[in-house]
Amino acid sequence: MNKTSVIIPTYNEKENIKKLIEKIIESNKDLNIIIVDDNSPDGTADIVEELKNIYKTIHLIKRPKKMGLGTAYIAGFRYAKQNLNSEYVITMDSDFSHDPKTIPDIISNLQNYDLVIGSRYTEGGKVIDSPLIRRFISKAANFFATFFVGVKVKDATSGFRGYRIEALEKINYDKIFSNGYSFLTEIIYKISKIKDIKIKEIPITFLDRKYGKSKISKKEIIKAMYTVIRLTIFRIIIKKDLHYYNLVENEFSLFNPINYLSFIFHTGRYIKISKMLKDGNILDIGCGRPSKFMSDGAFLNFINRKESVGIDLNEINLSKHDFIKANILNMPFANKHFDNVVAMEILEHIEEVDKALLEIKRIMKDDGVLVISTPDNSVLWKIIWFIWSNTFGRMWQHKHLIEYNKKEWLDKISKYFKVEETNNHFSFDLIIKCKKI
Repeated sequence: MNKTSVIIPTYNEKENIKKLIEKIIESNKDLNIIIVDDNSPDGTADIVEELKNIYKTIHLIKRPKKMGLGTAYIAGFRYAKQNLNSEYVITMDSDFSHDPKTIPDIISNLQNYDLVIGSRYTEGGKVIDSPLIRRFISKAANFFATFFVGVKVKDATSGFRGYRIEALEKINYDKIFSNGYSFLTEIIYKISKIKDIKIKEIPITFLDRKYGKSKISKKEIIKAMYTVIRLTIFRIIIKKDLHYYNLVENEFSLFNPINYLSFIFHTGRYIKISKMLKDGNILDIGCGRPSKFMSDGAFLNFINRKESVGIDLNEINLSKHDFIKANILNMPFANKHFDNVVAMEILEHIEEVDKALLEIKRIMKDDGVLVISTPDNSVLWKIIWFIWSNTFGRMWQHKHLIEYNKKEWLDKISKYFKVEETNNHFSFDLIIKCKKI
C-alpha cells in the first residue's frame, strides 16, 4: 500500500477535477487521492465517483454542505491515517494553481523533513497571472504571519504542502480552532513549535486559476485577521513557551474571551510549575478540570510524562494517565513513592492543612519536589476574587476554608518542607517549590 495520500478539498470544481486527478496519476500512479467535496452543486462529486470506477486509488469524502477548508483538511488527514494507514499526506488546491509535477519533489523531501512547503516566496518561487489584489492579500497575510505570529517561513499561507502524519498527530490537528483559509497559518504555527521539527520550503510556480471562481471571500479575510490577532496575543503573553500551546488549547470546548483568559492564566502557571519539577514520576493532587473550558487532567496532559498519576475526590476519566479516586488526607500510595507532587488550588479548600502536608511528605521520595499553587490572600486577591465570584466565577462556587497570605503560607509549609523558590503568578497566585526535609 502506498504511504502517501494527496488531499484535495473541492467545491464547484467540475472544470478542473478530472484533469487534475489524471495529472496526479501521471506523476505517480500509486498515490492515494482523497477528494473532500462539500456537496458541490455543479456535480464535482459525480465526476469523482465515475473516476473511482477507473482508478482504485481515488477516495471520495462527501460532506453535506460547505464546511470550510480547514475542516476538509482535517477530514482528509483522518481518512488517510485511519483508512489508508498513510505516513505522509500532501495537500493541494483543485484549480491547477499547484502543479502536480511538484508532488514527487515534495515526497522526496518528506523522507528527511516533517513539513515540506511549496513556496511562492522562497528563492526560485514565482506567482503568474494572479490579480494585483490577490498578490497584495497574500503578501500582507504572510507579513502578518511572520512579523506578528512569529512563523519562521516565507510562505505561511501556501496550501501546497507535504506533512508527516507523525508530526500532525503531535499537534492534535483535529482540534485546531480555525476552519477556513486561516487554518493554513494556524497549523504551520503549531507544527513549528514542536521540538526538533524539520521544515523545508521548496520553490513552486503558482498559477492563477483559469476555470471556476476563487473561494476567498471578505469573510475569510476577516477570519484570517482574527486568527493572526489571536495567535499574536498568545505569543506575547506566553513568550518562548509557545510549544505548550499545542498540548493545551485543544482542550477548549468553546472559544470565547473568558475561555481565552482561563487558558492564558492556567497555561502560564503550568509553564512555571513544569520548570520547577525534576525528572521522574508525578502525582497531581486534585486533577479535575481547572476551569469550565478545560478538560480533566489538563496539567497531566500538558506535562505529558508517562509516569503520571492523578487523584481527585470525584470520579474522573483520564484518557492518557492513571487515575485514582482518593482524598489528600489518606492517599493509597507507599511511602517515598513520588519524585514530584503537585497540588494546585487544593490546600485552601482543606481545614486540616497540617495533616495534608504530612501525608504529602510521607509519599514523597527523600529528594522529591513539591510544588504548591494557592492564592496569596492579599488585598489584590480579595478584590479579584470578589469580582470573579460575583460574575463569571459563579459557576464554580468554590469555598476557600483557608485564607492565608504569602507569609502565613510560607510559615506553615516550612514546618515540613524546605522552601526553595516562590513565584507570584499574575501577582496574586502564589507558586511555592519545596524539598522534603
